Amino acid sequence: LISLDGRLIGINTAIYSRGGGSNGIGFAIPSKMVETVISGAETGGRVVRPWIGATGQSVDAEIASSLRLARPFGVLVNKVYRNGPAGAAGLRVGDVIVSINGKPIPDANALKFRIATMAVGGAAKVGVLRSGRPSELSIKLIPAPEVPPKDLTLLTGKNPFAGAEVANLSPALAEELSLEGDLTGVIIVRIRRQSTAARIGLAPGDTLLRLNSLDIVSVAKLKSLLRQKYTAWRIEIKRAGQILQINLRG
Repeated sequence: LISLDGRLIGINTAIYSRGGGSNGIGFAIPSKMVETVISGAETGGRVVRPWIGATGQSVDAEIASSLRLARPFGVLVNKVYRNGPAGAAGLRVGDVIVSINGKPIPDANALKFRIATMAVGGAAKVGVLRSGRPSELSIKLIPAPEVPPKDLTLLTGKNPFAGAEVANLSPALAEELSLEGDLTGVIIVRIRRQSTAARIGLAPGDTLLRLNSLDIVSVAKLKSLLRQKYTAWRIEIKRAGQILQINLRG
């Protein structure tokens, strides 16, 4: 796609067509996103997108009314991660992000796109509304950190988790797995076929929460718990935002 003044604005990927000809509807990758991918390829590494350490939801009519906003617009911040760039810059839960570097941010998808097309190492001027009053914050753009370390571990032995490969969740791993929401705890990355873990219904993407009412806060903690002997196993997991419980006899 070329603009009227001859600049590249996108690369065509597909057209909408019923009979093989163009109906005038096409799909393209924005040039800014292509630029980011090419930059990563030229350095011989993977594409690294900026992480600001905050998440939010699109402001709908109901949220706009509750915040006394003139119209549904922007992203309501619902989580700011400890020690992240957004927190360091002063962003708070309840702020509404309305612009980045002067570009309007009408919803959560626009926020993700704007951040994804920016370069790591710089900073973004983020326009926010706080209690209805506008302000601007400068948020550093850094790679998602792998804190805590992944500690990728294949669980073995005579226990319900045998055959599950688990890791400590971190912002970096969450980005790698395309996860949103909580970025802490222990997640199942893979399950070996016909293993004990597969037979009891555990699956990749499950977050392990508790074993017999004891919190699973890290891979090291889980391995410690599995060294104990139990007459029964009560496992709590989170899957697709829902808390599930698996009960087994020892």
